[in-house]
Amino acid sequence: MTLWLTRIQLNLRDTAVRRDLRNAIELHRTLMTLMPDGLGDTARQQTGLLYRIDETPTTTQLLIQSQHAPDLTKLPTSYGQAATRTLDQLLDNLTTGAYVRYRIIGNPTKRNPRGHSEPGKIRVLRGPDADQWWVQRAHNSGLTINTLTATHLDDVRGTKNKATAPIRHAATRFDGTATITQPDQLRHAITTGIGRGKSYGCGLLSLAANH
Repeated sequence: MTLWLTRIQLNLRDTAVRRDLRNAIELHRTLMTLMPDGLGDTARQQTGLLYRIDETPTTTQLLIQSQHAPDLTKLPTSYGQAATRTLDQLLDNLTTGAYVRYRIIGNPTKRNPRGHSEPGKIRVLRGPDADQWWVQRAHNSGLTINTLTATHLDDVRGTKNKATAPIRHAATRFDGTATITQPDQLRHAITTGIGRGKSYGCGLLSLAANH
């Protein structure tokens, strides 16, 4: 299986871009138009589509990962400058003991256990609790965290229509360095994403060699 990574330098003057950045549901719809048709109710899972918005003082970049090559001709003409490549070499080069740099926007949450005053409710984690959430998720994904910088981001929000409840996901970006302990587990985590909110900009793990 081939994984594809697409980078789009967004044109912030474009009407569709501004709409999508305001509404995560609209952005999800736009990105799914790049995937094959006729996949049914589990289309996102079948395509493996994950994305992340990376912002700097001068640019806003959209990273899209998928198990199908995206049809970029379906993007609005002035949406942004896009380039696509495969992640085959990255996945093949994951080895035990290798040091990597990572970035992920996660949705750190925990479900209340039985016996809690609100059993089953999903709680948002902040601060050290969010850090621990990522350390544990990384461990389960074949990484040992060496350094960690957490950046609290604005909640991801989206509205489908007036008849349905809006969505809202807490988001924290984690950056740092790590050591690979289980390459196969790590490949699976990269391919399928980590945590909740995968349809709305959370869960995409990016790695680079840390020389």
